[in-house]
Amino acid sequence: MPVVKFASLIPLSLLALWGLAGCALVELPSTRTNMRDVVVDEAVAQLDRPYRYQGNDSLGFDSAGLAQYAYQKSGIQLPATPGAQRAQGQSIVPSAVRNGDLVFFSMGNNSPQDLHVGIYIGRSRMVHITRNGRVQIDMIDTPYWQRRLLDTVSYLP
Repeated sequence: MPVVKFASLIPLSLLALWGLAGCALVELPSTRTNMRDVVVDEAVAQLDRPYRYQGNDSLGFDSAGLAQYAYQKSGIQLPATPGAQRAQGQSIVPSAVRNGDLVFFSMGNNSPQDLHVGIYIGRSRMVHITRNGRVQIDMIDTPYWQRRLLDTVSYLP
């Protein structure tokens, strides 16, 4: 039986490990440049953050503050209130809503204080925050949200 010296195995084992390490490399995702993706990614990254009246940072949000925060990350400055966000954006038909667009709902008697905004993230879902709640994802094609839907608005190309 041939005798193999331990020292002669080291270079081979290092080459084998180096080859395996090369296979295990994972390509990091590129920086997101699509504004719609940036808005959606930023909104989703805030899941479970708490409600905070007039909040627009990671310490807490109100509905307009969440939209303002996510859009700011894509380089777009939104107004601070849902009413102004709705008025200044481009109104679109609900069937044309795309990822990153804003969806507006009446939560009461159509007063400005009762206006609620969410960020559409695809497949009939939105990211939003409820009063006294947390940032969450909800389906907007439910009877609850559909009867309250006022407008869909886009700021994005």
